[in-house]
Amino acid sequence: MNGFARIAVAVALGLIAVGNARAAYLEVSPVIVELGAKQSTTTITVANRSDTPTAVQLRVYRWSQSEDQDVLEPTDEVVVSPPIFTSTPGQTQTIRLLLRGGSTSAERNFRLLINEVPAPVGPGRHVVMALRLSIPIFSPPTASGAEGPMEPMLRWEAHREGARDIVLTARNNGLVYARLGAIAVSLPDGTQLHASPQGGNGYVLPGAVRHWLIKDAGARVSSPLQLNLSVQSGKNDLKLIPLT
Repeated sequence: MNGFARIAVAVALGLIAVGNARAAYLEVSPVIVELGAKQSTTTITVANRSDTPTAVQLRVYRWSQSEDQDVLEPTDEVVVSPPIFTSTPGQTQTIRLLLRGGSTSAERNFRLLINEVPAPVGPGRHVVMALRLSIPIFSPPTASGAEGPMEPMLRWEAHREGARDIVLTARNNGLVYARLGAIAVSLPDGTQLHASPQGGNGYVLPGAVRHWLIKDAGARVSSPLQLNLSVQSGKNDLKLIPLT
């Protein structure tokens, strides 16, 4: 299982008045949860690295994508324990996740939202900033009849939009998610044009369609495009895509 890197986030919250601030510092591991084919339980840890108690609330949502946007819907398919707790300075809290439901022929995708609950503030001028972390959870197909390789299958298209821009389209026809990092188009002279995701992240869930925009490409780009992809395995992938 990959993604067991740690993420540490410092957020100023509570009393920001007369130059004073109180900061919360949470460390979460892992930042990506990938369940095995027969796995229904797992854990994550939330550590309070600050010098103040922090109240934390956790909720899980079913995750899909539509028109380049993430769609989160309430679900009871994943049970979180504990769903809310107060973390004292230096404490590490273990969170247990239980996936419910029978066998599935498609990957199930979820988002675990970890929300800091700001402490009450007194009278006077103040700004309250609450930390929110979003952890993806992936559960692979488990039905014996699930067919096809357990990997993403991206179908790419490219077309011009207006006189200068190019839109890249990726449709995931595979059974599991794809995660794309940097995407660039290489020109014959060695120049690379950056493609920006139309949406908040580089994930393409099974059955979803995502778009990337190459601004100000002009007439320098001709068909086929030489597309350089940074994929979830950490490797670079080179594709030639017709430009229409």
